[in-house]
Amino acid sequence: MGWNERRNLSRKERGEKLDEQGGRCSVCGGSLDMDHAECHHEVKFSEGGPSTKFNTSMVHEDCHDDLTEEQRGDDFGRKGHFGADREKKLRKSFDEFYNDDE
Repeated sequence: MGWNERRNLSRKERGEKLDEQGGRCSVCGGSLDMDHAECHHEVKFSEGGPSTKFNTSMVHEDCHDDLTEEQRGDDFGRKGHFGADREKKLRKSFDEFYNDDE
């Protein structure tokens, strides 16, 4: 069993969970479809939270990023570590490191 298989619900389970939520994001209440839904663990997977319909909710990607950052408290969500934001942070860290002696 691979990493994603242990961490995520099956496509069928994700669909059932989304149906249970009335096709709505559990965070913002906005309309949500399978192509844009992510599975959020209420009790974190890293802390032993199971990948079951009872411990998960379906959310938008942006809502999931916000939840992840809020729960971790360390700006680890995708917004903080990937893409343009990550590049800016890396450049700033690089500049601070190499200009520290000035």
